Amino acid sequence: MDNPKRVLVVIGKMDRGGAETIVMNLYRNINRQKVQFDFAVHTQKKADYDDEIIAMGGRIFRFPEYKIYNNFSYKKAWKNFLTQHKGEFCAVHGHIGSCAAIYLNEAKKQNIFTVAHSHSCMNGIVGFLFKILCFPQRFIADQFFGCSVEAGIDRFGKKVVNNSKIYKTLNNGIDAKAYVYNRKTREQYRSDFGVENKLVIGHVGRFTYAKNHKFLIEVFSEIKKMRDDAVLVLAGRGELEEKVKKQVAELGLEKSVIFAGVREDIPQVLQMYDIFVFPSNYEGLPLSVVEAQAADLPCLLTDIIPEFAIITNQCKLFSINNSARDWAKKAVWLCDNSTRKDTYEQIKASGFDITSIAKELENFYLSI
Repeated sequence: MDNPKRVLVVIGKMDRGGAETIVMNLYRNINRQKVQFDFAVHTQKKADYDDEIIAMGGRIFRFPEYKIYNNFSYKKAWKNFLTQHKGEFCAVHGHIGSCAAIYLNEAKKQNIFTVAHSHSCMNGIVGFLFKILCFPQRFIADQFFGCSVEAGIDRFGKKVVNNSKIYKTLNNGIDAKAYVYNRKTREQYRSDFGVENKLVIGHVGRFTYAKNHKFLIEVFSEIKKMRDDAVLVLAGRGELEEKVKKQVAELGLEKSVIFAGVREDIPQVLQMYDIFVFPSNYEGLPLSVVEAQAADLPCLLTDIIPEFAIITNQCKLFSINNSARDWAKKAVWLCDNSTRKDTYEQIKASGFDITSIAKELENFYLSI
C-alpha cells in the first residue's frame, strides 16, 4: 500500500507513561505500510518517544494544554488544524479525556471517524471533575475502547459499554517475549544495582496519587523491620517524586530506597525484582502489572485490579484498607513461597501479547 491510512493519536505528552507506552507498543507492531500514526500532543517540550515516532514515519503536532479557561482558543486551534489538514486522517483516536469532547466534535465536523479510549478508572474529587469534563464525549465518538470493562464504564457509562456495535475492550498489550524470566539478566542487573544479596521489592509507575507511593513507602518501612536486607526500587518519575523522597528521608530509609528514574530497560529491571508491590488507589488495567506477570514475578496488587488481568498464580489481590503491616507480611510471605519460570504462553493465551492486539486494531482502522 503506497499511501497508508493515517490515524491522528491525541494524547498529552509522549513520555514513558502507561497509556503512552501502550500506544507505542501498538505503533511498533502495527503494519505501518497500511496504517500510520501521527500524534497531537499537548506540550511544547520534547518527550521520551518523540525521536522514535519521527523515525517510524509519524508526525508530531503540538497543541496548547487544555486549561478549561482557554476553551475558546483551544477549540479554535483544533478547527484551524483540521481545516489545514483536511482529508489527511481516516480517524482521530483520543487517549486524553478532559478535552475529548472538543477535539472529537471538531473532527466530526470534518467527517473524520472518531474514537474515544479509556485507560483507567478514577475516583475522588479529581475523578469526579474529570468525569464531568469527559461526559459529553459519549454522545460524540463513533467508536469507544477501554482497557477493561470497568475503565469503559467509568468513562463512557454502561449504556455505551453494553452496545457491542460501538464499544470494545482492547487489552493493554506488551511484547511478552521481551519479559520472559532470564536468570543471567537477573544476576547482571542485581550486580549493576548493587543488590546482589538483597530482598528487592519493586515498583514501576508514575509518581502520582493514583499509584499511591505514600502507602508503598509505609509498606516498605514495615518490610524493612522484618527483613533488614530489603531494598525498594522505584522506576518512574512524576509530580510527587520529591514528596516521596522527603517521606523516605523522614523514615530514615535513604540507603534502602533506589529511585531508578525513567527506564528504557523495564523488561530487564523486572528480572532483578523479587516481588512487585502495587497498592494503587485506582487503575484501569495497568500495563506494569501485565509486564510483571510476563516476568513471572510474585505480585501483591490492590484489589481494584480487574480479575481478568490476573494471569499467573503468582498474583495476589489485597485490599488497600489493610494495614501497611499486613501488606508487608503478605509481601514477605510471597517472596518466601515463589519460584519463577517462563510464562510467555500464559500471557499470549490470555490475550495480552501485543502482536495479536496490534493486528486487531490495524484491521479496525482499515475497516473505516
